[in-house]
Amino acid sequence: MQTNKTIITSSIWYEQADEQSEFQPKSISCMGYDIVNQILPNATWIEYLFLLISGKRAEPQEKLLLEKLSLILCNPGLRDFGVRAAMNAGVGKAPASSILISGISCSAGQFYGSQEVSLCMQWMKASVKLSDAESSDGKTSDFEPLSFINALKKLDKKEVLPDIKHPPGFDIHFEKTSPFVLECLQFLTKAVSSSYLNGLEEHRETIESTAGYPISLICVLAAGFCDLGLTEEQCEYLFLILRLPGIAAHALEQKELGWKKFPFFADTVKFTQEEKPTKLPDISQLVKHYVND
Repeated sequence: MQTNKTIITSSIWYEQADEQSEFQPKSISCMGYDIVNQILPNATWIEYLFLLISGKRAEPQEKLLLEKLSLILCNPGLRDFGVRAAMNAGVGKAPASSILISGISCSAGQFYGSQEVSLCMQWMKASVKLSDAESSDGKTSDFEPLSFINALKKLDKKEVLPDIKHPPGFDIHFEKTSPFVLECLQFLTKAVSSSYLNGLEEHRETIESTAGYPISLICVLAAGFCDLGLTEEQCEYLFLILRLPGIAAHALEQKELGWKKFPFFADTVKFTQEEKPTKLPDISQLVKHYVND
């Protein structure tokens, strides 16, 4: 029997062909749900996103948690490497596709990027042991420092990436936890029924003492992703997708303001008709304080 090599195998997408043309769908279903008759009138963006990434419908608590995580991630802010890359591309009048790609590329690493989220989820699952049932005071987990240390030594990182130089999920540049990080953690533990987030809040001081650094926002996000019951790879995709609105917004703003108001170019680039045109900026000076050596 000869195999038809033009058939794409997928359990996600199904089209029922129109009688008049097999290339024009009469109806389309995604994950078994009719898009026009079921998804459009009944689903929210967050529910549809969870369905696509996980392959199942979100429970009410999963929907609420993902919605809150998306609000935290939606605009990473001016200090974020992905946003900064997109701002640079925007100032240079790059097209939207290039801007978003630059933002995602700089958001995918092991330092405040999607890879760090994945690595943080690994040690969290290995060292925070969940109880079988929630207790009345919400304490549902135990933290095992030895398991935590062993987990850090056995992190399964991508082979193409260099060795990580800091414990994932911790802020190596500060001595105390950021108030913003604490507020996000406290809000999430109150807003949703969670295990890893509760465990992180309950054992935060012990975890920070064991690591030698305060937790970062990546740690809070990783705990939230663990509570969604998703894999590390699925959460990497979510982390990258959910930050795109902020990346786009900052790029659009800087593109409108122009390079003269951008601090890294205004004092170094001159027009050719000016007295002394300078050579192009030294890239090592531009990124001096924003990347690791």
